[in-house]
Amino acid sequence: MPGPPTSDAHPSQDLLALLVPSSQLSNPHPLTQPNSRLTNNLVTINVSEGPLHKAYHLDKDLLCAASPVFSTAFTSSSGLAWKETQDLQMNWPECSPKIFDIFVQWLHTGRLPSDSKLQLLPGIKFPMLQLLVFADRAMIPVLQQKCYEGIRYHLQLSMVPSKLFVQELYSIELSNDTLYRYITKLFAHLIFHGKLRAHASASRDPFDEMLESIPGFAVDMAKELKSVAEKTSANLSQYHNIQATPLGYRVPCDSPSRPGHPFDDPEFKEYTMRKDK
Repeated sequence: MPGPPTSDAHPSQDLLALLVPSSQLSNPHPLTQPNSRLTNNLVTINVSEGPLHKAYHLDKDLLCAASPVFSTAFTSSSGLAWKETQDLQMNWPECSPKIFDIFVQWLHTGRLPSDSKLQLLPGIKFPMLQLLVFADRAMIPVLQQKCYEGIRYHLQLSMVPSKLFVQELYSIELSNDTLYRYITKLFAHLIFHGKLRAHASASRDPFDEMLESIPGFAVDMAKELKSVAEKTSANLSQYHNIQATPLGYRVPCDSPSRPGHPFDDPEFKEYTMRKDK
């Protein structure tokens, strides 16, 4: 076990040693220059969620280089520095310290924890989605893309997104609509390929329960199904071909062309805002 830090140890380095293996410390984040070194120019981020609170002492230059939000808050030369950060402290509420721990690891190494480690975080539902919320608030496109890729990959592995995931997604606010559109297109694909099936013992169809309990999702699905209908047929006749059965929805083989899986759609490779045409 390593001994206590020496008196000249950098606080951020001490924190980093607790978060990542020593083998990763030689791989700096791409935002840092090859010859750059952490300075004594530290800022404190007070992260809290409910009763949980944790103070992080981070290098200001590294933090500001990663996020324009932190840069605006702490950089007085821009003339826009926030008054509440003049003492080099900033409150970051409604964010679990466990999620901020992941951000700190990424900030110093450019890497995210393995999936197995993320799943072991106690009390955190869908850590990648929670990290995406943070990256969205902090306006960090590189981290947003990493989170989105992880979520998209797991959604491909699981046949149907869970009701809990959809509820969590529609309970948060993201400035980017990519993930919402991806989810609705994924469900449209499952419906028109007969893959949205309820368990034989289920008293109700889980998809119907989602539509009833998640209004935002219901609205987005209605728009997506209408869009699919307009693209595949001049009328809505294909809807009459959809048969609800105890095992889910079934679409006859002679139905119009059905939507493909959004994972293969180039439109969803990047986490970017939809551009209205």
